[in-house]
Amino acid sequence: MIVEDDVLVADGVRAALNRAGYETEHAGSAEAALPRLETSGFALAVVDIGLPGQSGLELVSRLRRRGLRLPIMVLTARDRAEDRATAFATGADDFMAKPFKVAELVARCEALAQVPDMHASSKAAIAPASPLEDASELSACERDILDVLIRNRGKIVTSAALAQQLSQTQLDRAQIEEHLESLRTKLGSRATLRAVRGLGYILT
Repeated sequence: MIVEDDVLVADGVRAALNRAGYETEHAGSAEAALPRLETSGFALAVVDIGLPGQSGLELVSRLRRRGLRLPIMVLTARDRAEDRATAFATGADDFMAKPFKVAELVARCEALAQVPDMHASSKAAIAPASPLEDASELSACERDILDVLIRNRGKIVTSAALAQQLSQTQLDRAQIEEHLESLRTKLGSRATLRAVRGLGYILT
């Protein structure tokens, strides 16, 4: 589902995804998109923020409150750090700023849509169990990273979103990646932590 009030942008996104083998629908407002998203089992939603009526972030928030876990890509002309942070906090799984490269958009949409069980609907939020019986074997930073990944289990957590949620640790991206590699080793076979090239990380 493409939720975009700019018809030219919507047509371009639809054409690119159609060429990649996806069937697409277009809605020009959050109000028009919501009932379709609630009932039609879409694999992915691409949502603009600046929509007429309800904003795209309001739509994302309503979908998450109703227990819909389909992956959501926010595609917007707003590219401030606070816009990205708000989008992820609201429930978006990825964020791209306009103007964008079509090939990158398609690749990131494909990665989101192919995550197993990511688009399953769930009416109740169930607190996930930790894949480690003894969390004392982790460093404080590794525990923080694992907490973020568990809260977003089955979903791609972008490098930017992870850095944003760990901003109080004052770690740069290279340091976060070092901790992720250490965490992956300590998890062993109890959980799968993998990098999704160019996108981020996912815990299953």
